Parts: sequence; structure tokens; C-alpha cells
Amino acid sequence: MDRPFDREQLKEIVAIAVDVLTSRAEAIRVNREDRPVPVVQRIYKRINKSTVEYVMDSMQKCGSKANNIRAVIMTSFYNAAMTVNNYFVNLFAYHTANPQRIKGCAGL
Repeated sequence: MDRPFDREQLKEIVAIAVDVLTSRAEAIRVNREDRPVPVVQRIYKRINKSTVEYVMDSMQKCGSKANNIRAVIMTSFYNAAMTVNNYFVNLFAYHTANPQRIKGCAGL
């Protein structure tokens, strides 16, 4: 990871992902629903660097207090693995349509 200041947060995320990927339970709770472990594991195997950065950035920007941070992280990665590409497509489209709103790029 190119962001050494996030190492502790990343270590916690990796530990949770390892728990999910090595679970022998029948179900894992994500999105407030019990889902079959193989389904969750298949989605977790799609997580890549962009997914991790997206979730870490989102958590740092979030203004809400999480009561169960482990559940939030598990659900965030489950959802992000399925939607991160669309997030970047939307972000690119937004910045293309609004170049004046890109931080550090005034006057483009």
C-alpha cells in the first residue's frame, strides 16, 4: 500500500478479511443478513487495492459513529467489491463534467 500512515487500519482490515476467507461457519452476517459463507468468500476474493483504498477513504470521510466497526468493515468490503468500478466510473464522469471542482486543479 502506498499509504504508510494507514498501516494499522490496513492490518485490522486484513485480519477481518482473513477471518471471512477462512471461515468454516455456515453463514456470515453482512448487510444485516446471514449469507452463505461461500457467497461472501467469492465476493471477498474480488477485493483489490482499489477496493481497499475506496473503503479506507470512505471510512475516513464518514461522520457517523459505528457501533459495531467489525460489522461495518465486513459489510463495506462486501458491498464495495460489487460496486467499486461503478464508483470510479461515476467519479470520472463527475470530474469530467465539473473540472473546476477538482481539488488542486483550479483553472482547468
